[in-house]
Amino acid sequence: MRIYYAKTNAIIYCLNEMEEGRRVNEYSLGNKYEFYPINHPNRLDIVKLYKQDVVSWGGETFNASNRGSFHVFITLHHNIMFGMYGDELVMFEDENYTLASV
Repeated sequence: MRIYYAKTNAIIYCLNEMEEGRRVNEYSLGNKYEFYPINHPNRLDIVKLYKQDVVSWGGETFNASNRGSFHVFITLHHNIMFGMYGDELVMFEDENYTLASV
């Protein structure tokens, strides 16, 4: 299983559905921890949907061709989509948590 972690001070871009249309909100994870789990095995309610070099959301375009692509996730319980630049993510494989490339 691939487990994704956000690095310290990473920014999460949430796509929100508003009456006026879609809008992107930014949230910084802060720097209390070195890594923040995204889809930890104990929290299987977040699934990675896809990654692309360029993503357009809510009137904003994220060009991530030089940042390890833009990775899009969804929360299954609340149906919230969010994305992150690949250079702000670390991926670990299996139960041994061997560092692998995103």
